[in-house]
Amino acid sequence: IILLYTFRGGIKTVVWTDTLQTTFMLTALILTITIIIKQLGMPFSDIWHQMKAGGHTQLFETDWHQSNFFVKQIISGMFITIVMTGLDQDMMQKNLTCKNLKDAQRNMLTFSGILVVANALFLFLGGLLLIYAQNKGIDLTDIIAAHKTDKIYPEIASAPYLVAFCHIPLFDPDPKANPGDLHPADKDPNYSPDFASWQRTCAQLWGPLLEEAGCQVIIVAHQHAYRYDAPTEDRKWAQIVGGGPDMQKNGRSYPTVIEGTISDNQLKITVHNIRDEKIQEVLTFAPRKVKKNKKKSKK
Repeated sequence: IILLYTFRGGIKTVVWTDTLQTTFMLTALILTITIIIKQLGMPFSDIWHQMKAGGHTQLFETDWHQSNFFVKQIISGMFITIVMTGLDQDMMQKNLTCKNLKDAQRNMLTFSGILVVANALFLFLGGLLLIYAQNKGIDLTDIIAAHKTDKIYPEIASAPYLVAFCHIPLFDPDPKANPGDLHPADKDPNYSPDFASWQRTCAQLWGPLLEEAGCQVIIVAHQHAYRYDAPTEDRKWAQIVGGGPDMQKNGRSYPTVIEGTISDNQLKITVHNIRDEKIQEVLTFAPRKVKKNKKKSKK
């Protein structure tokens, strides 16, 4: 497709494509910065003060032992510019297609100005992400220690809390509860493929995925009786079973409203008992840790 529209439109197509790509990139960048500032809920001056206190506004590293020593950065930047504008066919052909030398020089100056603004915005976004992580309780220690700061954005975008929703429970503490499948080792006559209290097959299929993703809690229904199943060594995620329709003054089948908020760097889940008009339970969960897949070594 790229070859077809390039042959059809020539250099004009390349220029317009790059213009659109740059526009979308800068738009996404500005929107991201705006959304993060809004989520932080603090004035820009406070954000800048935190960035400055954390050393995220320092432009020049004066310690020559460091890899980002400013003289090294300037020299490497010079060579990068030479490579981009002198050896990169995509960049060079745009200057060559200018009508005259003056237009080509104007194009280079304009491009340089746009790059300065774009780099400044990206640097500001980097500091802003660190402040956001600090205020929201997102642990970036491992990423920073490994010098993989390009992973900060996707780590934050993956969310510090993961809640899953499923109609039928994936666990039941009652050993007699019908798991909804027939397992060869199950000899109890109470087990039946008919109405199931929970779903063992789904638990076996989804459980490892939930654990790998770092899911803290699943919210389910089906049983019409409120229950909280705390995580265990074998089952890392908690389970909240919603209540039922019973407005009478007995049993656990009272209606519930389950509310989730972020408070003090924790996920706070409040279970409201509608029948008795009270808070039934308040549960808190720390930010999740995603389980890293270990790559198999090639022999």
